[in-house]
Amino acid sequence: MRKIHISHAKSGDVLAVDLFAANGSVLLSRGVRLTSGYIRSLAQKGVQYIYIDDKQTYDIRPRPLISPTVRQQAVKKVYETMTALIEQKKLLSRVSSLDLGKEYEKVFKDILDYLLKQEDLLINLSDLVISNGYFFHHSVNVATTVKLNTGEVGVVSQVFPGFPLRPTVRVIKNPAGEELKSPYEIDLRKEMNITIVKAV
Repeated sequence: MRKIHISHAKSGDVLAVDLFAANGSVLLSRGVRLTSGYIRSLAQKGVQYIYIDDKQTYDIRPRPLISPTVRQQAVKKVYETMTALIEQKKLLSRVSSLDLGKEYEKVFKDILDYLLKQEDLLINLSDLVISNGYFFHHSVNVATTVKLNTGEVGVVSQVFPGFPLRPTVRVIKNPAGEELKSPYEIDLRKEMNITIVKAV
């Protein structure tokens, strides 16, 4: 899979990971073939990046920071609580901060327990983006499309502890922007003259 900006999405692209709405429900499911209507709707909702599956990067899979179940439960609990507080001002007089603290304590404990069990997980691989009330989850390193100083375009396929800016990149386009028939990988730890210029 690879992460692309929503403006680069095309009809027929296949969504590689679920997209979630602000309430924690699935906005679009993994495996959905995008249409121009879906793409337009996602852009209007503020979604900036999506993951798509393609033949050149089908085997690249970022490891999630937290499990989808724990993430969905956390998003849902935060959404429900904040919505109730905003829509029902009376709730503030009935609910003490101690009660809210207990609700959130369980959510955060579930997240922390999951993280502590992931011994080889790099914390900086994932983040949660909120845009116009919609949540979507994506990696900032693995599966990110990048431009190299050679002019080539590739997808980060592996990151290494201690070398966050020197990942392995699968080159998928030549400097002219043409897709390669045979993508190849470059380990930037070994190719010191090649650098990432920007995320695409």
